Amino acid sequence: MALNSALEARASSNAGDPIGAGRAMNEAERHFEQADSTEDPAWLSYFDSAELMGEPVPLLP
Repeated sequence: MALNSALEARASSNAGDPIGAGRAMNEAERHFEQADSTEDPAWLSYFDSAELMGEPVPLLP
């Protein structure tokens, strides 16, 4: 869920929607903090806190 929300934040940011991007990024951070990475599939092992923080940060106009 954290990855999906981070991708939504990126898409919203690219679409020029800083409010939507901020909402999605907050959601991604919340999901990431609550995640139990021991249940993640192996292909998701690259998605760590650095990867999450590397997502674009929306700039308010």
